[in-house]
Amino acid sequence: MVLFYVGNYLKQKVRVFLKPNILYIVIDGLRADKFHGSSKTSVTPYLDNLVKNGTYFEQCISSAPCTVPSVASTITSLYPFECIIQDEHIFTLNPKLDNHILNLKKLGYTTYATYQDPISFLGLDDIYDFSEPYSVYEKLWNGLGEKIIKKLENGMNDPWFHYLQLYDLHLLAFPKEHRVNNGPDELNNKKFGANNYEQIISALDPWLKLFLEKIDLKNTLVIVTSDHGDYRASYNEYLENFNYKNIDSKIHTPGLSFKIAKKLTSPIPKKLFFGRKKLIKFYTDKTQSKHAKKMIPTLNEIDDKLSPHFKRMMNHSVVGGSDVYDDRFKIPLLIFGYDIPSNKIIKQQVRSIDIFPTIFEIIESNTNSLGHGKSLLPLIYGETFEELPAFLEGAVNAPRFGSTDIIGIRTSNFKYFRHKSDITKVHLYDLKNDPLEEKNIAKNNSSIVKEMEEILIKLQNDQGFEYKKTEQILDIDEEKKIEEELRKLGYM
Repeated sequence: MVLFYVGNYLKQKVRVFLKPNILYIVIDGLRADKFHGSSKTSVTPYLDNLVKNGTYFEQCISSAPCTVPSVASTITSLYPFECIIQDEHIFTLNPKLDNHILNLKKLGYTTYATYQDPISFLGLDDIYDFSEPYSVYEKLWNGLGEKIIKKLENGMNDPWFHYLQLYDLHLLAFPKEHRVNNGPDELNNKKFGANNYEQIISALDPWLKLFLEKIDLKNTLVIVTSDHGDYRASYNEYLENFNYKNIDSKIHTPGLSFKIAKKLTSPIPKKLFFGRKKLIKFYTDKTQSKHAKKMIPTLNEIDDKLSPHFKRMMNHSVVGGSDVYDDRFKIPLLIFGYDIPSNKIIKQQVRSIDIFPTIFEIIESNTNSLGHGKSLLPLIYGETFEELPAFLEGAVNAPRFGSTDIIGIRTSNFKYFRHKSDITKVHLYDLKNDPLEEKNIAKNNSSIVKEMEEILIKLQNDQGFEYKKTEQILDIDEEKKIEEELRKLGYM
């Protein structure tokens, strides 16, 4: 017994000096119930095996339903309204804030990031030592997978942290013809899943196997998670066909007036043309208004007799927007490698802001003190761990294209939310008995509403829940480029 404790002590001392490498995989848009569980129909033998060889959290809750605010929140352990700033029509990470990646660099980690072009404006290039953005058209099956393998084979400077964000599921934002011509072999094959979403997950599985075969799991901590969920995970054949039509309706080509205006104004120096942002705002608002009117007949087709959840999916397909329902907030979280306990399933609610504090405790660093996150290591090792409420915010990538005014609180039992400035219209759902959040029980449960509202109010800062604003980050050409890229991903 004495030898055991001495050996364990020496092992921990060695680890202080020999930090593990960290592979952080984000499968963009992947929902928890389609990663693991009874409702999953994809064919993923490798992912299933990974769950058996690690610790899986069934109930991890993101802070936002879109990539930019979610990623910003995760790498700072702050809530979106605290860590992102608004530059006219785009959200980006507040560059004045500290973040977990910078703290890893202070510990001697060389940091790498592989992600898609549209989120470059988040500021990732300035955070990581080496960043490698890729096109929205690159997927694992058409060349990206081979690039990642080469990166892992060529080696990185130890200890390394590699942030890898995969956008394969965003193929679903493209028109049907593009999907068919550019999708994986598994697409439209019911053998690999009930819908296109799950078929793409089946296509992801063998690539994850190839990636992880290139690293030493004894000295590598691996995190597999997501940034947010997606309604398309629940689509049946009718909804997939319905969504195809809506995607086609959203395709936008700038008209002659825009092209003429751009040609006339382009020669004018940006510093002298003070009205450029106002001009583009006028044009974009006009375009959005025309699109909204165009989609009204489609909205009118939605039958009131349908279930609230089904209508919600149809509405989102037509007009997009933001909300705080579990379809977009419940994400997978799997941690394995580096002696993490195997075959452990944790049902207790945790939060995406807890992921990096957990990483820092696993690598035995005391440098982490950011934000509101708490290390989940005690929970991993079976110790008592108080479940904390998760803050929910309807923050989007570009505020012009969706409501950003929804805030709420989630526990394992209840979901509560409301508009930032209106406390008269509130929503409360019993998640145990109503997991699809179809019956608002706020009216008859005033005591629970009061309790949840008190939790919510305590989380606001001096600005309430409002974002800081600036006009110094992006010029109009950069904004337009970003908006077009976000459109391709289905965010607009």
